[in-house]
Amino acid sequence: MAIQFLLLLLGAVALIRLAPELPLSRSLSEWLAAKPARWLLRRSRQEMIAWAIVAALIAFAGEYVLIIGGPQMAIGLAVDLAAYVDAMIAVVTLASAARAQGVARWFRLKAGVRRPRVRAIRTRRAKWLLPPANDSEDGPRRLAA
Repeated sequence: MAIQFLLLLLGAVALIRLAPELPLSRSLSEWLAAKPARWLLRRSRQEMIAWAIVAALIAFAGEYVLIIGGPQMAIGLAVDLAAYVDAMIAVVTLASAARAQGVARWFRLKAGVRRPRVRAIRTRRAKWLLPPANDSEDGPRRLAA
């Protein structure tokens, strides 16, 4: 059954790509691509994570019923749900940390706090070239090696 569904979906994609001017292609494109894309764009990140968790639970719930059944199934689902909730908490924590860093950077820019500028490196005079001494020489003298 899954192979038949994939072949049907592949045929729909081929029809949309090869004959986009047909009314059937336009309606398939609207229902299979445009409407789901509009629906996804209206959702927040947290809502999409929750939808992914619910979809995974629905996909794996039948497996627990077939393998275990009864009260053990409820325990298995609870353990599975705990793993998904832990994953969701980790994703939300990472997203919040990234957002907090961006907000802190924005506040520093608004407050006028800038990074210190790198100071220019001053050139030193060569050690072998000394200023003239208070004797009869007019120019610089060299050190004795």
